[in-house]
Amino acid sequence: MLKNISYFISANPHVQKKLFLELKQVMPRPSDHPNLQELENLPYLNAVIREGLRLCHPVTHRISRAFPDKTLMYHDQAIPAGTNVNMTSMLIHENEDIFPDPMVFRPERWLGNESLQRYLLPFSKGSRSCLGINLAWAEMYLIVASVYRRFDFDVSDVSRERDINIVKVRQTI
Repeated sequence: MLKNISYFISANPHVQKKLFLELKQVMPRPSDHPNLQELENLPYLNAVIREGLRLCHPVTHRISRAFPDKTLMYHDQAIPAGTNVNMTSMLIHENEDIFPDPMVFRPERWLGNESLQRYLLPFSKGSRSCLGINLAWAEMYLIVASVYRRFDFDVSDVSRERDINIVKVRQTI
C-alpha cells in the first residue's frame, strides 16, 4: 500500500506540494516527530491516503459471504437462502458512478465529501474486516508524513502500467 501511495504522491507534483505545505503546519522542522492525533486531523493527508488506498487494492480476490438462513433481497432481486454472494472492493473502487475518472489519482474528491467514506473498502468492513486496520492507518499517517515532510522522490523510471496497476495475467499451458 505504501509503495503505491508513495508513487501517486511523487508522480503528482501538485499533490506533493499541497501535502508538504499541510505537513509543514504540524511539523515545522523536517526533523520534528509527528503527532498521530494531529496527523489524523489533516484533511489533505487523509484525502491522499484514502485515494491511494482506493487505487492500490490490497485485497484483489473475491470475498464470499453465504446467506444460509433467509432470502436476501437486493433491489427487486431475491437471492435464495444458502446462496454464496461474492464481491471484490475493486468493483466499488473503480466504479465510475461513485468515483468519476476512477483510474485518476485525485485526492480532492475526498475533501468535503464524507459520504464517499462508505465506499472505501481496502480493509473490508464489518465482522470480517482486517484485524490490523487501526495499526495500518496509524502507520500510513506516520510514515507518509515523516517521509514527505523530508524527501522528494524521482519516479520518472516507474511505469504505472508495469509497476503499479493491477493486471490480469493470462497463463498458457
